[in-house]
Amino acid sequence: MGTRLEVLLPYTDRERGSMLLRMMQNETERIEALLSVYRPESEISMLNEMASKAPVPVCRETAQILTTCKAYYEQTSGAFDVAFGAMDEVQIDPAERTVFFTDEAVKLNFGGFGKGYALQRMQKMLQSFGVIKAFVNFGDSAILAIGTHTSGEPWRVGPRDPEYAEKTLTAFDLQDASMSVSATIRNRRNPVAESRRNAPEVHRNASDVQRNAPDVHRNALDVQHTEPVSHLHTPSLPQHGSESITYPPAHQQHSGEPDRHASSQQVNRSETRKFNPEPHPHIYDPAASGPVQCRRLVAVVDEDPLRAEILSTALLVNPELQTNLSTSNFYIKDYD
Repeated sequence: MGTRLEVLLPYTDRERGSMLLRMMQNETERIEALLSVYRPESEISMLNEMASKAPVPVCRETAQILTTCKAYYEQTSGAFDVAFGAMDEVQIDPAERTVFFTDEAVKLNFGGFGKGYALQRMQKMLQSFGVIKAFVNFGDSAILAIGTHTSGEPWRVGPRDPEYAEKTLTAFDLQDASMSVSATIRNRRNPVAESRRNAPEVHRNASDVQRNAPDVHRNALDVQHTEPVSHLHTPSLPQHGSESITYPPAHQQHSGEPDRHASSQQVNRSETRKFNPEPHPHIYDPAASGPVQCRRLVAVVDEDPLRAEILSTALLVNPELQTNLSTSNFYIKDYD
């Protein structure tokens, strides 16, 4: 996944926190080794190479992942498609646990799936160890909050405006929930952007939350009303109302050890955390019969990190899906 993982575990002692962090690192690396198309030895790379020639046996997890992806492909009318417009050509035999591509042009890519799936696994892992408070930031685009902030209030997060980096587009209160942000626009200061301040926006809060269901480049996040928190141990915290969050995050690239010498950083409410979305040739738009071309930002909040990730990708491709998707919260902004 090639991105940074930051983990905050308030009220968790250093020994236990270090163990959990190592487990989360190992799980992230395991998922990368399974799903990455940049690793020739991964099971997905082998499918891309061989599944159009004959049915290829896969592990139980890969079969389940593909079944989940196929279900969301159908539910979103093709807006979520890890086969780039060819999901109908992917045949899964659950009994034999094999995968066959009926067209040699089929190639799988889990760029709009991997972070949400990894966060879903981390969520279950932390809960199985009795963790009641945690905040996980996966590449400033996929966020998991377990429990409340140490103040007793939900964690407040929101996407930055990629054209006005000092502006937070909206805010969500996360408690036992996840947020995924997808965008296809670059962070830049464009003189013409002033006229886009009133671009069409959609923001909905729905009461029906779908449970039990987990890359485009993502937007940076604004984390508000959060006092200093250690990523491993917090003996005492200031009262709620501090203007910033200060913590020594555990930094980890997709492969390698965490940066244990990472210095503490202070992120003020007004401080900009910038991002630069790149084109996403692996995100397929069925209406365009090719890569998604819109200039759009989507944020989705759901109790399930994987569902949040999948729906943020689907709404990026087709925002009209909002009329028949049932999720906790979402936000859509078009820049065209």
